[in-house]
Amino acid sequence: LSSDIGHTFEFWVLGARNFVTDEPENVKAILSTEFSTFDHGPNRQCAYSPLLGDGIFAVDEAKWRDARVLLRPSFAKSQICDIDLFERHFGNLLQALPATTAAVDLQELFKRLFMDIITEMLFGSSTNTLKGKDGGGLDAFSDACEYTQKVVWRKIALGPKARFWPDSKDRQSRRFLHNIVDQYVEQFVLTEQKSTEKEKQAENERGRYVFLEHLAERTHDRKVLRDQLLSTLLGGRDTTSTLLSNLFWILARSPSLWRELRKEANSPEMQLLDTEALKKASLARQCLQESLRHHPVVPINQRWANKDIVLPRGGGPAGDGPLFVPEGSNIFINVWAMHKRKDIWGEDAEEFRPGRWENIHPGVEPQSVAGLTLGQEELAFSEATYILIRMLQCFESVSPADDEPWRENLSITLTASSGCKVALRRDFAPRVPSYLPLGLDIVFRSALYSSKNKDLDFWAWLYSHSQHKGSPTVELYMGPQRFIFTADPENIKAILATKFQDYGKGQSFHGDWKDFLGDGIFNVDGQEWQASRHLIRPQFSQERLHDLDIFENHVQKAIAKVDRHGQEVDVADLFYRLTLDATMDFLLAHSVGSLDDPQTEFAAAFDEIQRIQALKMRF
Repeated sequence: LSSDIGHTFEFWVLGARNFVTDEPENVKAILSTEFSTFDHGPNRQCAYSPLLGDGIFAVDEAKWRDARVLLRPSFAKSQICDIDLFERHFGNLLQALPATTAAVDLQELFKRLFMDIITEMLFGSSTNTLKGKDGGGLDAFSDACEYTQKVVWRKIALGPKARFWPDSKDRQSRRFLHNIVDQYVEQFVLTEQKSTEKEKQAENERGRYVFLEHLAERTHDRKVLRDQLLSTLLGGRDTTSTLLSNLFWILARSPSLWRELRKEANSPEMQLLDTEALKKASLARQCLQESLRHHPVVPINQRWANKDIVLPRGGGPAGDGPLFVPEGSNIFINVWAMHKRKDIWGEDAEEFRPGRWENIHPGVEPQSVAGLTLGQEELAFSEATYILIRMLQCFESVSPADDEPWRENLSITLTASSGCKVALRRDFAPRVPSYLPLGLDIVFRSALYSSKNKDLDFWAWLYSHSQHKGSPTVELYMGPQRFIFTADPENIKAILATKFQDYGKGQSFHGDWKDFLGDGIFNVDGQEWQASRHLIRPQFSQERLHDLDIFENHVQKAIAKVDRHGQEVDVADLFYRLTLDATMDFLLAHSVGSLDDPQTEFAAAFDEIQRIQALKMRF
């Protein structure tokens, strides 16, 4: 219509006057300089208010300003970019993706990923849809959100006629969502009222960001909290998942661009991903910007004039003069058409070309995340940049899994009607070849070496028999399990230092050591490890560690055990007993006395359990 009629035109439907525009000057006036003149309008309010109440996406004027003042402090940049949270849920995404190049619909997985992220940020408890687990009563939350959003779009499209389309499932879904959020709000408010100042301070020191907690610092009104939480949820899930799935649809068909992006993602600057590193990922950010232009997440934005207004362009015979818009008119911003205008973006406006963002002229930005407010846009872009870079780091290539052309599926956001079906090829190290099914020959060789206490010889054999001899990193399969062996200093540094949070001991290790160590610091990962570290760290102060009297006493005992006439002594056993006695004395102020009596019950039991655990780990 824009190309045939003009960049701004009007039409009437059932007595209502409507304008459509893709003029940047008009868009600037509607969304910025004349913002107070335009409301969401009665149609949108009727569509959103049953679900969001007085949430920021469903109100206008004074209520909108109040909601903005309430929400704004909770979107401080230092708070919303939680790298550890992003990484934890990205790990769940990796587990959900196939290990082979089998086809997978990233559109669906990205929806689940960002639902898991946003619910943990909002409530402190994730839906965990990628794991298929119940996230504290939130197991059906995602499905209910999905359905209610479809109904909202239907109501916006139908306008006043939507009242003649009763929908019992919509009512049930809304009631379910309200009940779940109300439970979290009520639980938090009650806990907050009972918590002492000391407990609140301890919680703050953990550094965990929960949106509900920050919002509740400014109001304890249960309905206000629920309405704003749901608004933030709807604004923070679909926009980011849609942005990434649309981008991956393009990248799957652009292998050279994927290779360029991988060079950036695997550069030294990207090995420690923090907020500063994300800002330096210039090509990744250009691709996200170009995706927002090429496939705008919100292609149509609607406003309603609350008084007479004159827009900069659209009037006159040529459509380049001022345009009078009377009060009560609906204004539709055609973001899709604006982003395809050749007079703005050049002759290649229909092409996906991230390089255009290197020298984009000021004042031209994609109106792609319309509807996001405050820091939500920054959050969405940070999430998308992080997940994109991590996908680039983990997968060698991406290719389309179908031949379907792009066909739009338009609701509140714009997605491909056929999804984003791709085949992802993971990065692999040089492989140790196996000549029997399930790697049984390697399993047998491993058991043989272990039975002779020659595990290090087995590892040396692996390196010498990989596809690329001399490579410091190799991989193999024993049974269904993939194993990676590395002696590369850069990898070791990443695993034990710079990316420590990305690696855990795993469920198998935890299960093997559970009976012995329980949930001690050497047998847990993630937040449990952090909590254990927080608990133990003060006990290892420099003052205590510099107190050498304890160690000196046990060293003197060990020296006394050494025969001074040249008689042979097992120093390994001696040092074992010395360390055991000194450590127990340091921790419990009581030595087990193994230097005095090598057969003391505790020392013998400790020695035996370590022997058993070593066997478990080998076999």
